[in-house]
Amino acid sequence: DPALRMQALEVDEADEAVRLLARYWRKAGCPSIGVVTFNRKQADLIQARLQARAEANARFRSQYARELGRVEDGEDTGFFVKNVENVQGDERDVIVFSTTFGRDRAGGFRRNFGVLGQKGGERRLNVAISRARQQVIVVASMPVSEVSDMLLSSRPPSIPRDYLQGYLHYAEQVSR
Repeated sequence: DPALRMQALEVDEADEAVRLLARYWRKAGCPSIGVVTFNRKQADLIQARLQARAEANARFRSQYARELGRVEDGEDTGFFVKNVENVQGDERDVIVFSTTFGRDRAGGFRRNFGVLGQKGGERRLNVAISRARQQVIVVASMPVSEVSDMLLSSRPPSIPRDYLQGYLHYAEQVSR
């Protein structure tokens, strides 16, 4: 069932984002962090997974509370989880970008990326990734080569998913 597979990917990515946050927050002087997701459902899931970890782990709960209330030089730099439509104007040192979409159980990949796949999606992508002052960390399950045919055809980007593929390919290359 494709819906079940998507749910598994969403949970896997949410859990990976929470593990990543826990590693950052353990360190003294960690950077300010925000999480940006492709959709509200994923943002809500990450919030729920953070809350569950906080309920189960007192140290994490303390770190999470500290980051939520973080203020630097009188400016709110607290941790947030927002979907790509609601992140405009929020900057943090590190942005964790959770893409959510991936292959279904049968191995298929639907190229439906919510608002990032619609007209103007390239502008929303730009807003999301430009919220990071120092680093963007991409947590993704999607096969970058199948997001669009732009890379294979060597044509310039012309539709929103071309820009998404170009960015994810760039991020993959930089991380290597």
